[in-house]
Amino acid sequence: MRLPRFLVGTDSDVKVNCRKATRSILKGASFDSLIDDWIDATDVSGLIAIHSPLEGVNYFGYRLLQAMARRVPIYDPRWDEWLTGFTAEGWGILCCLGQDAQFLVRGEDRAKRFVAAVAAEWPDFVQLGPRFAYYLEPGTIWPSAPALWYALGQLGATSDELREAIADPRNADGRMPAILERFVNG
Repeated sequence: MRLPRFLVGTDSDVKVNCRKATRSILKGASFDSLIDDWIDATDVSGLIAIHSPLEGVNYFGYRLLQAMARRVPIYDPRWDEWLTGFTAEGWGILCCLGQDAQFLVRGEDRAKRFVAAVAAEWPDFVQLGPRFAYYLEPGTIWPSAPALWYALGQLGATSDELREAIADPRNADGRMPAILERFVNG
């Protein structure tokens, strides 16, 4: 999986990069135009931060969403277009897995789009292994993705179903959880 280089680095460096990227997006730049260099995820020795101010060099994609949300109200209609930009590739989805992205997947249409995009990229996410850091504990993608859980709730998953699926140790190995398959495949 490829990652934009501007989202890989120390937390403080990535924050600066994300403020610059946000200014460009607000001037009408596409997500693709933000990226002038890529790095293979296997070449990043650090973690994939979902919501964690980690030490060292990591992938801090969530910082892009945070920077944008600080500048643009969550009910701004441009977020619908930006969801399309974020979900076009795996790197963008990784920006939107934390709890800060729940507003972005609110509503049935957005939740469906997000869940379908996550499912499509699932094999690539699994290849990354237990490198997802939701706060400080690294793990596989499923137990590290609160925005995905929220989107599934928007589509009808109950709190009990989600709690059970999150706690199910069979889902920690990276396989696609049955609850996610259910909402992708109908």
